[in-house]
Amino acid sequence: MTRIGIVGGGRAATLHAEAALATSGVDLVGVGGRPGTAGPLAEAAGVPDLPLEELAARADGLVIAIAAGAAEAVVDRLPPDLPLLVESPVRLTADRPTAVTAVNLLHASTVKQGLRAVADLGEVHHLALRGRALRREHATDLFAEPFAGAWPVMLMAAASAAVSISATWRGQQATARIVLSDGHSATASLEWVESGPGEHASAAFTEMEAASATGVVSIGLWPRPTLEIDGSPVASADDHPLVALGFIEQMRRFAAVCDGRSEPWPPLGVGIGVTALTDAAGRSAAEGGAPVVV
Repeated sequence: MTRIGIVGGGRAATLHAEAALATSGVDLVGVGGRPGTAGPLAEAAGVPDLPLEELAARADGLVIAIAAGAAEAVVDRLPPDLPLLVESPVRLTADRPTAVTAVNLLHASTVKQGLRAVADLGEVHHLALRGRALRREHATDLFAEPFAGAWPVMLMAAASAAVSISATWRGQQATARIVLSDGHSATASLEWVESGPGEHASAAFTEMEAASATGVVSIGLWPRPTLEIDGSPVASADDHPLVALGFIEQMRRFAAVCDGRSEPWPPLGVGIGVTALTDAAGRSAAEGGAPVVV
């Protein structure tokens, strides 16, 4: 049984806790990190709300599911060899060999199938990410909130590193053009909508489209992974949201990392790189769309 602890008590921590409780071979030993900050989650999950050092001592690996700005100070207090699953966006200055980035969508079977279909297209001449989300309280970065998990999927589809990004941000809408190392480019069009009487969860979506001379692949990422190849929907057998969105498979893979049965994937560098990309987009937008090297 792999012992997992979760640092945090908010929405992301709750999803990881639900995944841990639903994953065979995983024992959720506690939540929190700061006593009193995760009481409702601890009660709902039936586990103790523990201080960070005790949580780390009880666990084979920790999920870091707190605000990005607070994660570095927390991680610095943890043993360097303790496996970590760090929620995006990742704002850490150094990589850790046993740490992985929490990108549940990369573990979702429908998304993985879609990425294989994109790879089969050959030379992709069109790659675009689109998203709309209800603006969360205190959200300040449209490029990352809540789209941080979508960028790794697009970069995986591109199969090429980002070189520079040009971005604009007007009101509640942002656009970006990414130049890739293979000479191609990708685009993103993102927007917030304010929560109100006329807005609800169904207004939110995130999707990606890739096209080549031989075909088109469309992958829906939120609220549930979907796949279309050349306009024809591909059926998915993933019924439970935690399964469909990749949380269960991500937890299973992380448990294998903790036990030494699997190499860390995706590495922490993926999350750090995505943060560098979204930060560069923000700088570009502040400079009127001037290209910024990633």
